[in-house]
Amino acid sequence: MPSGTPPGTARRPGPAGPAGACEDDLTDALRTALADRRALLLLDDAADAEQVDALLPDTPDCLVVAVSRGR
Repeated sequence: MPSGTPPGTARRPGPAGPAGACEDDLTDALRTALADRRALLLLDDAADAEQVDALLPDTPDCLVVAVSRGR
């Protein structure tokens, strides 16, 4: 974490997924990493509700903000 960054900010939820991993594996890795954490997940430029739904954590301790840009 960069010096001067408050604890609990600007951190990845867990290890990065393996290079070349499929979307389902990356989604599962994210959901697993967030399973036991309180987190704010910001999803920018969401394509549709289905894309957002796949990323929603299975814990009530996470807040998700999704933004979609009109095209």
